[in-house]
Amino acid sequence: MTEKLSNNKIKKLHNLNRQTDRIFKSKNNGLSFESNQRYREAMHKFNKYLVTYFKNPTLKRITHRQLKGFIKDQKMDNLNIKTIKTNITAVKTFNRINQGEVELYNDNKKYSLENRDNFTKKPPVASRKELGDYSRLCIDNNKEHYAHLAQIQYHLGLRVKEAITLKTAQVREALYHQQLELNQTKGGKARILELNAQQLETLKKAYENRLSDNNVFVKSNQLTHQARRQYIDHLRNHREKFTQSKITPHSFRRAFANNEYNKRIFSGIERMQVLVEVSKAMGHERGEVTRLYLREES
Repeated sequence: MTEKLSNNKIKKLHNLNRQTDRIFKSKNNGLSFESNQRYREAMHKFNKYLVTYFKNPTLKRITHRQLKGFIKDQKMDNLNIKTIKTNITAVKTFNRINQGEVELYNDNKKYSLENRDNFTKKPPVASRKELGDYSRLCIDNNKEHYAHLAQIQYHLGLRVKEAITLKTAQVREALYHQQLELNQTKGGKARILELNAQQLETLKKAYENRLSDNNVFVKSNQLTHQARRQYIDHLRNHREKFTQSKITPHSFRRAFANNEYNKRIFSGIERMQVLVEVSKAMGHERGEVTRLYLREES
């Protein structure tokens, strides 16, 4: 959720957070100090989701629809299944203690949240052919900006959030200085990418076909989260036309990780150093996270 909240929504968020804090700061709720802290943070994320997508949310009536939407939103942000399950447990725990009007399901499958065992197989990595086929499909459908989004993810390794929030001035500066500064990152930790010729050309094409004066991929009358969802849905709804793989936008970012890893390995760089370099480019703080992206790594 990258959308900047209006003053009215900020007030609503503060109100929901105060209600949350009363529950998870209580010494009589039967939870450990660590659980209270963890669940409180998770509920604050859920509260932000509520005020972003619902007009007048109330914590006394958390609905199945809201919980399912929260799960989908976290999947779109590529959170791992363990984190999502913890966040959902926090919402259910809050709802139970708060005596919510709706009894939420115990079975996460009813919210389209699969068991962790279903995620042992690594998600698909997009091939260069799939990138090309999808790009041509987008151009044929007058959705060329989706092709540029996919190419930026493939060649620069950006997350959907990082790509969709690129500002026109930001890209213009990147083309001039040959480095891209990213601020809308996961965890809020900025990073700078030194750009090669291929990456500069990719950004240049996106810049030349920008959708508005201020944003490369968001129209002037469009909300950021709407643009992000439309891009994700477009690929999901059309991928069967050019591949049997269930690729997602994140598959293009995974391709970047694998390509950069293989390029460095083949050049003779020691494996652990390669993980450090690729992790830095990806915006990962730990090499263990990057390893999850790689086909060759266990």
